[in-house]
Amino acid sequence: MKTRTVKRHWCDFCNKAMFQAHAMARHEKHCTLNPQRECRVCKLLEDSQDFGFTPAPLAQLVAMLPKYPYVFSSDGEEGVFFVELANAITDVRAASGNCPACIMAALRQAKIPVPMVENFDFTAEMKTIMDGINEARFEGQRGGYL
Repeated sequence: MKTRTVKRHWCDFCNKAMFQAHAMARHEKHCTLNPQRECRVCKLLEDSQDFGFTPAPLAQLVAMLPKYPYVFSSDGEEGVFFVELANAITDVRAASGNCPACIMAALRQAKIPVPMVENFDFTAEMKTIMDGINEARFEGQRGGYL
């Protein structure tokens, strides 16, 4: 029988666990619950095209969102929160340069469940961004010869 003691490392923000310290340090740097996170999607957009936009700080994006859990009034105005959220997401999109990772980080830090937002689909938006970046890279490799 072999016995081995291993070290586990946990994220200070989301409680994710890993065995490698350097991997955890990289995760914490980009964790969506880290208030001082570095957004990899914004960096990718800056490197791939003329982004020309500086996103608002994450704390400002979080402040734009309505407080959750929303205190519903006794006269049944549950829909008010969803209207406020839809309007706030429009403002957050503009302030973040339409970066899906920044929008999701703001939602997570505001403790608003991401599926609750009707007009935000992280996967579809990331696919659109990556398709555009890959197309630009492909055009750059071809050099316009085809």
